[in-house]
Amino acid sequence: MAKKLVLAAALFCITFVLGACDPPPTCTPGDLVPPTITSPGHYSNVGTGPTIGSMTPELLQWDFAPDCVPEHFKILFSPDRSFGFARGGMTDGETVWPPSGATYPEMALEPATEYFWKVRGWTQGVNGPDSSTRVFFTGPLCASAAEMGAPELLSPDPGEVISDLFAELHYQVGEPACLPEGYFVDLQTDSMFSGTNLLGEFSIPGTYVITDELMDCSTYYWRVAPIFGGV
Repeated sequence: MAKKLVLAAALFCITFVLGACDPPPTCTPGDLVPPTITSPGHYSNVGTGPTIGSMTPELLQWDFAPDCVPEHFKILFSPDRSFGFARGGMTDGETVWPPSGATYPEMALEPATEYFWKVRGWTQGVNGPDSSTRVFFTGPLCASAAEMGAPELLSPDPGEVISDLFAELHYQVGEPACLPEGYFVDLQTDSMFSGTNLLGEFSIPGTYVITDELMDCSTYYWRVAPIFGGV
């Protein structure tokens, strides 16, 4: 009797282990939900990173809530907040990218750059909804104030007339390229910058600022300085 019980228990354990090893089913289009990005942390600095060769393996990571696996996950990342200069990647259901040990993608991240990225599931020719957009930075960090160059203003163009009452100011790290602690953004209606600053200091090295509502039919002047040691 004892032997029969031991055998039954062993068969139960084998059945349980085999059942637990069954892979989750492939998602249907109706199962697709926005993935949740887990790494890198929002506004985190991922270090200097590679400047040649492949990206750091498993740099981008996310979770997917349903108990199924999409045929693919599609990744989009760009130094442009609107993904105008985007590069992409894809996995076969894995929730990390690039895969460890992969020889592709041979994409380098630029130093001292802000990157935006998002991910979505894909099944049966249908794209699922995008995750929220996550931001990270690459180093190196500026080691002294003397290393920081003047930021380069990218948009709006000088003299550009914008149709919205909110302006999006975009700039980038100056030469030599290193990541400051943040930026001081000066936006005024006075061309001599002796009036009231409508923006101020930002403690992260983000390169986009959206203003508050501006006055219609008015002219604005702006400039940006990097911050080191709180100065």
